[in-house]
Amino acid sequence: MKFVKYVMLVGFTALMASCASVKRTSTFAPSSSVLQIEMQDLKCVGETDVSVSYRTYLGFIRKVDKVNGATYDPANKTFTTLDGINTKQNSPLSRAYAKVVEQYPDARYFQIVSFTKKSDRLFLATESECTAKIRAYKFVERKEPVVNVHCNCKK
Repeated sequence: MKFVKYVMLVGFTALMASCASVKRTSTFAPSSSVLQIEMQDLKCVGETDVSVSYRTYLGFIRKVDKVNGATYDPANKTFTTLDGINTKQNSPLSRAYAKVVEQYPDARYFQIVSFTKKSDRLFLATESECTAKIRAYKFVERKEPVVNVHCNCKK
């Protein structure tokens, strides 16, 4: 009787192991590509200052007080990410980046020129203010394309 149970168990596991789906994908694109942009390819549109004042309680509870000098309304949340800026490093400022996009809607690349963070430590809390100066760029439109191809392919 035990032998029959083992045979049935082995047969059932073999049956279940044969039921599977395999998906293979392959790409014919190169493993890496490089886009080389120089400062002559960009035109500075302008720069602006953004700021956020907030309080942090117990090290992880964050309460935003002011965004760009105006009182922050939590019912009207706006988070903006900008191309060219690492937003994880200065995440409180992602609420203030909308000002840059509104002022320079034709800009396509953004760069933080200066970043300042002031903190006052309190008992179980911290009051902080982050300010950043952001420069906005747009791509220069050329009448004739610039072709500079360097291929390191081995033949």
